[in-house]
Amino acid sequence: MSLQKGLYATHLRNERRGLVDSIKETIALAKETGTRTLINHLRPIKGYEAEYSEGVELINQAAGDAKIYFDLYPFEMSHVSVYTLLPDWARNGGLEVMLKNLKQKPVRDQILSDIHIKDGNDIIIAGAPHVKYLEGKTLGEFSEKREVSLGEGLLLLMELTSLKSTVYYKDIDYELVKKTLPHPEALVSSNSPGSEASKDISGRSTKTFTKFLSLVHDENLMDLPQAIQKITATPAKLFGLVDRGALKEGMKADINALSFDSNAGAVIHHVFVNGAQAVENKEFKNGNAGEVLRHK
Repeated sequence: MSLQKGLYATHLRNERRGLVDSIKETIALAKETGTRTLINHLRPIKGYEAEYSEGVELINQAAGDAKIYFDLYPFEMSHVSVYTLLPDWARNGGLEVMLKNLKQKPVRDQILSDIHIKDGNDIIIAGAPHVKYLEGKTLGEFSEKREVSLGEGLLLLMELTSLKSTVYYKDIDYELVKKTLPHPEALVSSNSPGSEASKDISGRSTKTFTKFLSLVHDENLMDLPQAIQKITATPAKLFGLVDRGALKEGMKADINALSFDSNAGAVIHHVFVNGAQAVENKEFKNGNAGEVLRHK
């Protein structure tokens, strides 16, 4: 397969101060190889909105010389390993070194000085090995129970789980997400935990696309047919799935029947997978009509 017919998907090396340089690097590679490129999870992190907007504009400017898509999800939370909440300078040497540093008072004091958490509800414990009872609790609840500050509570959580816990963190500028979703090269991705090791508190594994369609419907982000195409025909074409993404003769019969409720948003009633009904009146049916998706 030639490079021009392939797809290069990448996760940027830096989503904050180095975001613009990371996007420039990706654009240069796309131009050099001629390969269609997908930037995974291009999210506007709070505090770096200017860098994000500049990065999206760079993608716009490159449109004539390279075909670059990016995806994001319609939520305000990131799902991250707890150690990523340490200051940049403290994230080095591996988990054992980082954990050892937390126990050294001068280093710990400096970390606490550099951690700025304003709201304990902005961090929710998703996965906590060996202390599963903590899953679903906020950092505020965890810290209040132990009568410590939010910063100290975060470090205690790191120590208690040996830096192996994961959290949901409200660090995404949701208004900028909604502004960016209509972008012609923006796709929608779920990016949810893939195992029971972390609870999907955000709902990204089950509600990403209904949430997107609800936003489109309720806030008029774009025309509904355009939104449907963004989550069906466009990604199918990008990934070379020639028999999917549209309702017409000769295509696989993957069909969703949904409606919009004033309270619940987009509600799925029926689902057909390869022509076999998988959901009937909102209830799952037993069946194995699904197939491994391969590009042609």
